[in-house]
Amino acid sequence: MTTDTTPSDLLKAKIKEFYFAVGVAMVRWQDVQFELTELFYTLVGGDHAIVSAVFNTVPSFPTKVRMVKAAALLRLANTDLLKPCNDLCKCLNDDKGVQRKRNQIAHYMMYHDPPEGENLDPKTFADKYAFYLGPQMFDAQQRRTQLKTTDIENRTKEFGEAAKRIRDFNAQVKASLAAT
Repeated sequence: MTTDTTPSDLLKAKIKEFYFAVGVAMVRWQDVQFELTELFYTLVGGDHAIVSAVFNTVPSFPTKVRMVKAAALLRLANTDLLKPCNDLCKCLNDDKGVQRKRNQIAHYMMYHDPPEGENLDPKTFADKYAFYLGPQMFDAQQRRTQLKTTDIENRTKEFGEAAKRIRDFNAQVKASLAAT
């Protein structure tokens, strides 16, 4: 027995796909946060629980990156690792960095209802789902990027790559510090 896909079914599938991608992206972002915490711990040393608690009390990602840079400036000052650390911090935090891309997903993307008074049947909604899964008009006026599900999935990959880059750099720092 076959059933025809209705516009409502298409809409439900697109919304599910969209929200799944957002959820995976936010979970992957936690990898970036975790690896940055671990790098900070490596640079600062001491009791892991205390260092982690202090570092993660700061809600601002740019501030956390500055904390890593400050710790690296002291701990890696006379090593070949200071410049790669600064480069890493820059790629995490600059205008094209993963932090900005995370913020676009976390703060500017939302599923929203049609404007008040707009009578929207399931077929029309299904045809315009990308519009209704994108930022609201206020967001568009702010020139915020409208992301599609595939854009979010690509950013998720970038978050994974950033976490790996931090982890790999942290391993280099650990090896260097152990050798001194």
